[in-house]
Formats: sequence, C-alpha cells, structure tokens
Amino acid sequence: MLLLRPQHINEQHWESIQLHAARVANQIAEDAGGLIGACKELVECVAKVVLLEATSPELEEFPKLIKKACTLLAGATPATDGDELVSTLAKGLAILVGSYETAAQGLSELRNEHGSGHGQPLLPNIASEDAELVRAYAHAWCTWALARLDRLLTNSVSVLIEELTGTTFRAGLLRRRMREVGFETLGFEEQERLGFAVAERGARRETFVVAIDGLDPLEQESTWPIAYQYGVAKGLLLTADGRLFPTRARTLAAVLPRLSVELQTRLLEDAEWAGVPSDVRRDEERMLQIWSEVSGLTPCIDESLRSIWEADIVRPFFVPF
Repeated sequence: MLLLRPQHINEQHWESIQLHAARVANQIAEDAGGLIGACKELVECVAKVVLLEATSPELEEFPKLIKKACTLLAGATPATDGDELVSTLAKGLAILVGSYETAAQGLSELRNEHGSGHGQPLLPNIASEDAELVRAYAHAWCTWALARLDRLLTNSVSVLIEELTGTTFRAGLLRRRMREVGFETLGFEEQERLGFAVAERGARRETFVVAIDGLDPLEQESTWPIAYQYGVAKGLLLTADGRLFPTRARTLAAVLPRLSVELQTRLLEDAEWAGVPSDVRRDEERMLQIWSEVSGLTPCIDESLRSIWEADIVRPFFVPF
C-alpha cells in the first residue's frame, strides 16, 4: 500500500505507519479477517499520529479517535477567496469527511465480529470484493489524512521558526509563510516566538529578504500584533543563547514605545542577568557604538523604568576612558 510521507512528520511515527501499511499489503487473499484487522490497525495508527503530531492530546478509543482526527484535519483546508463555488465545495467535502467517520464505525464493528486479534473460533465468511472495499477505505482515508497532516504541519508556526533557522529565504517568502500559518490569529506566545526568530534571522544573521518582510515594516507600521513586536524587540536585545547584544536600534526605537509598561517590564526582566558576549566586550569600538545607540533609546522607555534600562541595558556597554 503506497502512502506518501508528510514532510515534517516524526521519523518514528512514519516508521510505525509504514509497518502497518506493509501488514495490509502482505495479507493473503484467503485471510479476510487478517486484512480487516490490519486495515483497522493502520487507520488507527494514522489517526493517533495525526493527533500526536498536531496537538499531543489524550487519545480516544476507535472510532471516536477517527472523528477527532477528521475534525482536526478538516480545519486545515487551503485558504480560499470565499466565493460561492468554494463554499459549495466545502459543504460537499464536509459530507465526504463525515462519511469517513461513519465508515470508521463500520470498520470497528467488522473487526470486532470478523477481524483478527480476537482468536475467532470460525473463519469469517466475507466475499473478496467486500474485503477489498475495506482495504480501499483504509487506503483512501490514510491518503487523505496524511496529505492534510502535511498541510497542517507545514502551516504550523513551529515549522516556520525551524525554517527561519536554516531554510534559504527569497523575497516575499516570509510574508507568504506568515499568511499560511495564520499569523494574525496566533496566540501571544507563538507570535512572540516568531518575532524573536525573525529578529534573529533578519538582523543577527543579516538575511536581507527576511528583514524586508519582517522587520522593516515595523519602523513605519504600528498595527502589527503587539506580541510579535515584543518578540522582535526581545530578539534585537538578546541573542538566541540569552546574551545581551542590542542591534538594529532604529527598529527598537519604533517598537519600544508601543510596548505597554507591563511588556517593557517583562523585557527588562528577561535582560536583567544577561551578560555581554565576551567577543563584544573585547571590541572597544563596538562597545562604544552600542552604548551610544542604547543610550539614545532611553526616551523610548516608560519613565518609571528608565533607571532600570540605564542600569541593565546601557551601563554594561560603558567603556571608561
């Protein structure tokens, strides 16, 4: 049974799916009970992998497991323009997905009554075409589920953050990927993580096209999600390993005043015990440059926090004459 591997799936999860698929493929024609049992186990395995990969939930018993997986996967539909034809298509697909859930109940009952795994005292009397119908259902559902899982994983913010650490970016790619992961609807923590990753890639690793898409607009547009802006500010103040190394002061000058007192406080708390990287400390010219830049950012900080900013962010870069 041929199943295509989702790009970002866990290696052990994929090995388990392949093993179950091989069991289905290797069933002998005379053993309809074995085929039914193997198909049920394959479908169950794929459903569990879907839920583990996407949400790490408590796993339900079959066929509730299939319903839960179908609901999750159905939400990973491609973006549409909302026209009438697309709406009609979505309704039709919802009916088809619902039929998969109903079929899972039938598969469960078949396996309990006639499938392998229960030590049945009599061989099941099942026509070959009916056994093949079971195989066809398992193949169709697993093919759809794995393709949708591929879309779901590709459109996760964690995958996008992984891409920011290694993938070659071209002009416009970051903006497209942000739309695909539903950037505007992400939770605070996910937007913060993404903002930090964009600052790391666009500013510290100087990837020009990432800076154009994810940093430059913040200097003119204040409407970006504040959690993302907070993550960018944190990423421009601190390195990935938690060291204090401010960069791109012009972006910080735009973002810092937009942060609430609570978020500025949190930012300063994150930087409170961060030390300056040793190679930067040894570069007196670089230290003086950073000292000048972060001193100039003091007015961007709420008055109640400026003394902390001076102590924790500015003073570490002061080089006595």
